Amino acid sequence: MKFVVLSDLHLGLPGQAVNGLDPAARLITAVETINRDHANADFVAIAGDLADLGAPQAYVQLHTILSGLTVPYHITLGNHDDRANYLAVFGAEQNDAEGRVSKVIDLRWSPRDPFGYNDRGQPRRRAVRRAARLACGEIRRGH
Repeated sequence: MKFVVLSDLHLGLPGQAVNGLDPAARLITAVETINRDHANADFVAIAGDLADLGAPQAYVQLHTILSGLTVPYHITLGNHDDRANYLAVFGAEQNDAEGRVSKVIDLRWSPRDPFGYNDRGQPRRRAVRRAARLACGEIRRGH
């Protein structure tokens, strides 16, 4: 299992810098890098804060940039994000049964310990520790 994690994109209004940086240009570079160097990834996890101030135009820009990503992606929101503005662009089906943009991705490490994150971008600690141990070879998948 291979996945890429992006977080705290903080997209602003198109063409405007955020804290002296151009987050849209940086995201475009990240998408190009993922497509070129990590096209074999199973997915990309994108944790909020997606938009710096939650502006609708930031989500339109995000959607446009992510349309160029060749790897499937999963998004969760952060405290800078505006759920209504996000859903207006990405679709109401992004809501879970409890009205949150939330996702659990079962990586089949253990049926009792799926990797999950919530709409605040907070991963389950146990799963993250396991991912780190897997990455450095301390344990094997399925153990």
